[in-house]
Amino acid sequence: MAILGLPNELIHSILECTEDRDLLFLCRTNQRMHTLCLHWIYRTINLDDPAQVANCCKSVILRPEIADAVRKLEFGLNSYPPGYDVREFDRTVKSAVHRMKNLHGLEVYSSTIFRLFSDSQFPNLSQCGIPYCAEVIPFLKRHPTIVGLRVFPWYEGDESEEEEEEEEEEDIHEQGVAFEFTSLIQPIHMPRLEQFTGPAVVASAVASGSPMCDITIEWRNHDITGMSFSDVLSALSRTNTVVRQLRNIVCGLDNRLVSAIVEYMPQITDLIFENVMEDVEDEEKERFLSSIADALLHLPVLLAFSIRLHASEVDMSLDAQFEALRKLGDYSSSLRVASFSRNMYWVGSSNVWVPYTLDSHTSEPIHNFTWFFIKVATTPALPPIYAAFAERLVGVDGMLAVKSAIEKTGVVPDLLLPF
Repeated sequence: MAILGLPNELIHSILECTEDRDLLFLCRTNQRMHTLCLHWIYRTINLDDPAQVANCCKSVILRPEIADAVRKLEFGLNSYPPGYDVREFDRTVKSAVHRMKNLHGLEVYSSTIFRLFSDSQFPNLSQCGIPYCAEVIPFLKRHPTIVGLRVFPWYEGDESEEEEEEEEEEDIHEQGVAFEFTSLIQPIHMPRLEQFTGPAVVASAVASGSPMCDITIEWRNHDITGMSFSDVLSALSRTNTVVRQLRNIVCGLDNRLVSAIVEYMPQITDLIFENVMEDVEDEEKERFLSSIADALLHLPVLLAFSIRLHASEVDMSLDAQFEALRKLGDYSSSLRVASFSRNMYWVGSSNVWVPYTLDSHTSEPIHNFTWFFIKVATTPALPPIYAAFAERLVGVDGMLAVKSAIEKTGVVPDLLLPF
């Protein structure tokens, strides 16, 4: 085999681009290839099957070279597997993970699984996703190397109770965890942390002195801790860098959050609100959008804004989005991108707003541009710059043809669409 004549460095470069099934084949050729391939076969481990967990962990324990090869560990398993001796399972997982000293990435959803090795230390850990539990605090204190941190909501795997009972138990547990955090909360030194996703109470603990610039906060149950929006955002304002992106996952539309953002994060450039509540009254939406409009006057460098007013997949109509956006645009000269739905966004230039879609493989792009041309052609009250912009896309004659076609058929000719 010609590859065997190459130095190890070149072979590693080749193996890095090799698919798993081919690595397994090469692994059987000879001892040298077996050793080199193991480095890549075990580089990323995703454990979501009980038998897989047991076998993999035993291999790691028995062979130090496998433990040294692991760079990323993902635990998809969320609870104890049925039929396994719990104590033996605990010992095996704890012993195996403790040996993975070269981990760069760790992702585990279950607090039960996380607690098995939460006292371990990984000197090179940079990307981390861990569950919302009290063990998070000492774990983070031992890992100041983390650059990206996600703290997942409490989740313990499959349950047998009814859905309503599950939600009630989860809420009670999260309240208990929140109280637990309140009693333990103190600044955690994270000198390399740039990205954070998780509960507000954890965000406030890791903010001071960190270079965080991209933050996602889950505000659910933050009030249980006794921390207000201002308390949390005040803590976030004490990072070593200016926070550029702030994504807020909220349960309801609270104007106090908007006011706190204006007070503590006036230099933000990307602001996102995602409401996970299903039912939102129209008056509540209007009040919140009004508070956003007022806030834009005090956010001088805001470039992008996104809001999901409710959890329903039913989006606002293009007309409703356009009217809301025009009002918001009047309050901000810096805003360039805005979104009111998951699948599309608006791009603004010289106060002209045009809809785009995130999925170019559907009919949405045609629908959006058709809507835009019909809107411009049939709404003389729009500022003249809209007509000028449309003419730049299809030409003066093209725009005349659009108007003529709309008057006759109400449809924009496909040949005139700018694709």
